[in-house]
Amino acid sequence: MLEFKYLIFYFNLLFFAIFANILSAQQSNYFPPLGEISAVSSLVGEIRPDHFHTGLDFSTYGKNGLKVYAIDSGFVSRIKISGYGYGKVVYIAHYDGRESVYAHLQQMSEPIWAELMKWCYQAQMADVEIYLAPDVLKVKRGEVIGLSGNTGRSYAPHLHFEIRDYATAKALQVWNYAYAPADKTKPVISSISVYDVSETYEYKQLSAFSATSTANHKAPSLISLNSCSGKIGFGIVAWDMVDNSSKDLNPYKWQLFVNDSLRYELVYDSISFDDYRKVNAMKDLGAYRTARRKINLLFSSPYLQIPNVKASQYGILHPQMATNYRIKMVVYDVAGNKSECNFQINVKNIIPETPLDWDEYLHPDSNYHFENVNYTISMTNGTIYYPSKSDILLKKMHEDAISDKLWFMSKEIPMNNTFSLGLRLNEKWVKYSSKVYLHERTSHKNFRTAFHPNNMCVGKPNTGGEFTLLIDTIPPNIKYLNNVRWVNNKLVADFIIGDSSTGLSEYHAYVGDTWLMTEYDSKYDKLTVEMPADALNKTLTIVLYDWVYNKTTKSVTVKMIKKL
Repeated sequence: MLEFKYLIFYFNLLFFAIFANILSAQQSNYFPPLGEISAVSSLVGEIRPDHFHTGLDFSTYGKNGLKVYAIDSGFVSRIKISGYGYGKVVYIAHYDGRESVYAHLQQMSEPIWAELMKWCYQAQMADVEIYLAPDVLKVKRGEVIGLSGNTGRSYAPHLHFEIRDYATAKALQVWNYAYAPADKTKPVISSISVYDVSETYEYKQLSAFSATSTANHKAPSLISLNSCSGKIGFGIVAWDMVDNSSKDLNPYKWQLFVNDSLRYELVYDSISFDDYRKVNAMKDLGAYRTARRKINLLFSSPYLQIPNVKASQYGILHPQMATNYRIKMVVYDVAGNKSECNFQINVKNIIPETPLDWDEYLHPDSNYHFENVNYTISMTNGTIYYPSKSDILLKKMHEDAISDKLWFMSKEIPMNNTFSLGLRLNEKWVKYSSKVYLHERTSHKNFRTAFHPNNMCVGKPNTGGEFTLLIDTIPPNIKYLNNVRWVNNKLVADFIIGDSSTGLSEYHAYVGDTWLMTEYDSKYDKLTVEMPADALNKTLTIVLYDWVYNKTTKSVTVKMIKKL
């Protein structure tokens, strides 16, 4: 139980957080996290494969090792190290009710690193996340808390920086609070897409056109559709060009007007991590997965609740035949610069959909369970965003196969949560049940399984598709790079590690019986081991596990190549 003084501190912090929310967003006098304001390559709200971007990406101009500073006084509330995600990341709670986040660090400051190492060695785990009490690690405004890097799921050196509301953990639009540039450049509206929206709120593109007039192209003023089923939605591709920046940034506010009436508005002032995956229902998922086109949908459905969105009739137009509708789309940046696109649209023919057999559809607000001797499927309400066909097709495979194939829903249907899917393991393969995993063939995603009664192997996929069971009996692989060297008075060595099937689960290093800290870089499959000076000429042992607990052990003698 927290001591009374901690409870008082947290009460005060939450009070300031609530008070800060009552006040309108204004520029705070925060210290720049890199000491000066550098170029920004990504903003809050940018579309990513399965989530929204939740902060600013500050450029470090291709370099690692720039000093990273605490933007204000407070305490280190959380520390994490991982070969994935944010890599090395530090969270600082501030006395104004906000929390700052510094991710992909190359190094943490000595006091922060020492605290993290205490927990890593205690747990004998290299991937650790810890939450700290207020009096453990206090920091001052402008104090160096680490060095910038490229750790985790980062593909170029930069600092991923966030400001969060401490009470709600929402990621805030940083430029509303600090570091906003003097910007007079308008956003760019590149193209418009028009969709036929079905009774289930699934959509199909009817038309797409460039919204920018050039010497060789005039943006259309009238879009005439041959037919639709009775509901029309719009999508837009747009970006923000900040003064003197070459990066295409995400606009701040998106609006759709029909006959001068606001029909849809999306404002990226904050993002809740509960809404993290809803990005898949707010973009043209098919266009993104096939061509990485970031088409923002300016329509929604009754089942998609997002605090950032205000919508009338879910942003959807219900057209009458041979009637012109005035459409205006407006895009703003954080500085208030705006661009708009105006055109008219009409429909020649409205062809109503064939009445649906709702028994063939899964409804977002319902729970479902399907089961027979060959498979089991369970889905809770809120997993999908709109009614979707419950296609379940079981295909028999040859007798030596470890399971049949099961087709369940399309992988193009966005999902907010995982669901439970199990397949019956062929009797002759039951002895390998601990090595079985669930595989989705079209996206090549793998999911861990648990062995249930009746030889059912059950996994938790987050996508539809074609599923089958596979067996992984191949242990992880490891290659010693034979590059022992001195770094900061310690011995360091590198290994290339990997796993061809289920992926790596754990990695450990030992000299004798002593556990050693390792750092894994998932981008390059590199494991770096840090050893004390007396490890020279001793045996270093690396132990790897994959997700089904296949194990690889490799021992080498620590020999010095060259002193740096």
